[in-house]
Amino acid sequence: MSSSPQSSMSPLIATPAFLTTLTALFPANSTLPNPALWVAGIVFAAHSLPSEVAEVYTHAVNSTTCAEEKKNTTRVFREALFKTGNLYGAPRMINSLLEVRKTMDVVGVPDEAGYRDHDMPVEKLNEAGVKMFNHTYGEGAADTRELLRGVHPDFDYFMMSLIYGPINAFLGVIDAAQTSIAMIAALIAIEAPLQVGWHEAGAIRNGASKEDVEAVKQIAEKCLMRIKEAKGEKMKS
Repeated sequence: MSSSPQSSMSPLIATPAFLTTLTALFPANSTLPNPALWVAGIVFAAHSLPSEVAEVYTHAVNSTTCAEEKKNTTRVFREALFKTGNLYGAPRMINSLLEVRKTMDVVGVPDEAGYRDHDMPVEKLNEAGVKMFNHTYGEGAADTRELLRGVHPDFDYFMMSLIYGPINAFLGVIDAAQTSIAMIAALIAIEAPLQVGWHEAGAIRNGASKEDVEAVKQIAEKCLMRIKEAKGEKMKS
């Protein structure tokens, strides 16, 4: 017998009260817009909980006061999930964004045309990817790229031309600091502490404060803990 991926997770875990608690964890004096809800969306998406993602998105949209704010909230929410799908898995990203797309019709937010230049030559994508990667990794960029080449001979090229170039380096919806924050959320969700450390430093290089980063980690960890509690699992130490 088939069952929904969330059949064992009922009742809802992304409750309004829980989401309000998450929102309060991000520093009110930060220069960044509060990312708590899309951070939560990333964690739920990473754990194949698309209905929970839709609940988070609905809460985010319902927290706005006008049509333009709803559109912007939707852009940012979708972009955050899109930018991190290569970390937690494209099928999970697709399933979550499909639920968000359905919910957009319910809450009255129209779809939009693509944001990126779909005709950009691969050389330009590679150039943009290298620039973004170098800025994110700073003095460690060369060593990290060498590590990527050691993983697989094509992996460095793949990361620069197919991930960092067309996906991460596009800053028209969320900026570099927000992009790094999104990466941290996804990496916490899949429990990859080594890479979390890399992107903590990258987030600060890209404009986030240490307080911003610590708050995002706390938000993502609380979401992960809530998911594990609902599944009867334990957090990794």
